[in-house]
Amino acid sequence: MNLAFDQTLAKFANHKILEYKIRQRSKEQFGKIIAQVEDVCGKYAESRGVVRTIWFISIDLIQNVYKYGVFDQWLFTNNYSLFFVENEFLLMTQNIIKTINIESVKSRIDSINQCFDKTDCDVLLNQKYKEKLQERPMPKEGASLGLIDVARKSENRLLYLFETIDAENSMFTILVRVQNKQIF
Repeated sequence: MNLAFDQTLAKFANHKILEYKIRQRSKEQFGKIIAQVEDVCGKYAESRGVVRTIWFISIDLIQNVYKYGVFDQWLFTNNYSLFFVENEFLLMTQNIIKTINIESVKSRIDSINQCFDKTDCDVLLNQKYKEKLQERPMPKEGASLGLIDVARKSENRLLYLFETIDAENSMFTILVRVQNKQIF
């Protein structure tokens, strides 16, 4: 997975069209980020459908940073970035998470990515989504549908990397590719 991650990041590295530092959990900041995503993406997207897809994926990714991220600016400032090259978008979030949560996050993403090994990936992802909705009791933080939904909407594997910062904290980076195609 790291080779695909490294190659993807290298391809997009010099083509950043938006970056936003997420310094705190704030509804006002959230609204500003999403408005900028829509404005900037609209300049590159082939259709309004692509803008909507990136907008929805961005919401899920930023909500994950808000929900699970550690906000400690002495360690690292969480961020969201959007790239565009060769008719493809790349969305990236980087945030600090507690190291003890790595295996859980990794397991969820790997389970989602396994769907892309099958020819009926879209059916499998929809099935995972419905199963999560039906889980009882519903966890207090929600149904954890965000990453499944990101994979469904992007129609691509989720690439990720964990880097240890100290004994308690690690940096979590997730990359999501979205093709710039006509979506109605």
